[in-house]
Amino acid sequence: MKRREEEKQKRQEVAQSIRRTRRRSSTLALEYQVRFEEGQDKAEQIFVSLCLFLIQKVPSHGLDLQQLETGLADGSEATRLLTKAVEINEKRKDIWNVFYNSIDSWKRDDSVKENELFESILKHRPDLHAAVLQREDNESAKTAKQKQLERDIESFYSRIRQSFVRPNDHQKDMDDLAREVERVQTEYSVIIDS
Repeated sequence: MKRREEEKQKRQEVAQSIRRTRRRSSTLALEYQVRFEEGQDKAEQIFVSLCLFLIQKVPSHGLDLQQLETGLADGSEATRLLTKAVEINEKRKDIWNVFYNSIDSWKRDDSVKENELFESILKHRPDLHAAVLQREDNESAKTAKQKQLERDIESFYSRIRQSFVRPNDHQKDMDDLAREVERVQTEYSVIIDS
C-alpha cells in the first residue's frame, strides 16, 4: 500500500511537472507571437516614416500627408502616396528634360561661333541663363545628393531590420522546453511501466 501511494504521488508530481512545462511552452509561444506582432507594427511604422521622408523630397507635391504624419496610415497607404509622389516627380523631370533639350537644340554644334551666339542669347534671357546654370549646378551636386539619399534610406532599412523579432532568440528557450517535456514524459513512462 505504501509503495502504491509513493508511486501515485510520483505520478501526480510528474503529471504536474508536465502541465507546468506545457503552460510554460504555451506562454513562450504567446510571448513570441506578441513580440513578432509588435515588431511587425514597428517595422511598418518605420516604413511609413521612410515613405513620408521620400515624399517630402518632392517639392510642392500637393498630397495629403496628414495620416502619414500622425502615424495613422498603414504601409499600403504610404506606398500609394509614395507612388503618386514618384509619378509627380517623373512628370516634372520629363518637362525639365524637354525644356533643356529645347535650349540645347539652339546650338547646332560646339564651335566657338555657336557658343558665342548661345551665350548672347542667354544674356538676353536671364531666366534661361539661370536655368542653364541651375542645371549645371544640379548635375554636379546630383551624385552627392544621391549618395546621401542612399545612406538615409539604408538607415531606415537598418531600423526596420532591427525591429523584427529574431527567431533564434526564442529558439534556445523552445529547445530547453522541448528537452524538459521529453525528460518528464520519459520519467512518466518509466513510472507507468513499473
